[in-house]
Amino acid sequence: MPLATGSIFFVADVHWQPVNNTLQNYSSPLGLFGDFLNELSQQARVVGGIKLYVLGDLFDYWLECRNKPFTFYNPHIEALARAHDAGVHLHLLFGNRDFAYGNVLKDLVGATIVGNNIALKLGDKHLWLEHGDLLCSRDFRYQIFRKAIRNPLTRLFASLFTQAQLNRFITSIRRASTAEIQRKKPASLAIVEQTVLSRIKRGYDIVMCGHVHQASQRVISDTKNSGELITLGSWGTNEGWYACFSEKLELKIYKTFK
Repeated sequence: MPLATGSIFFVADVHWQPVNNTLQNYSSPLGLFGDFLNELSQQARVVGGIKLYVLGDLFDYWLECRNKPFTFYNPHIEALARAHDAGVHLHLLFGNRDFAYGNVLKDLVGATIVGNNIALKLGDKHLWLEHGDLLCSRDFRYQIFRKAIRNPLTRLFASLFTQAQLNRFITSIRRASTAEIQRKKPASLAIVEQTVLSRIKRGYDIVMCGHVHQASQRVISDTKNSGELITLGSWGTNEGWYACFSEKLELKIYKTFK
């Protein structure tokens, strides 16, 4: 599917897998998102540079140990480096799976590690970007876990592991997380409009996030405030979602697929 033309692109929840997984059936060995990167690189060469904001969970989980990436991510890093050389400027927000970036992607692919959130102005619109897990504020058990796993002491403890030990540790956490999600009621996993409004009340016209894996674009309002919530869909083997800010100063969601 042809890529939209624009200067700034947004994606979320790519959950990029190691290449020895099920992504070998595409023109890129890195799956649908690898193809997307190639197309974005071609466009960047023509227009002279493009910004790509990843709103968390670029990788299914990101592992680096003592500033060295896990070897199964080497092809992904090489693909990002090629995109950077073509003029794609990568900006990474923390997700709930890849919040522990060190210096690897900054040093090897010129990525900007944004952190938890960022405010942008596009045309006359003020945007607020975040992954979206904090917007699911009724998911109390997750919010407690989030604080614990991001504690500096937890990261210090993890730094003592070897790569193999760290890989096993993260794998066990992912399995526990999957089981936890299956037990929860859908309402606890949904974005809470009042929490979105707390961002809109600060003067933002658009709140954009991922995390919920569903693409949508809708108005959130109360009696005094009104803004737009854009959620970006996740990427799989057959389809992926992105938003694009075009030369016409429009921000739209697009779907790409094989």
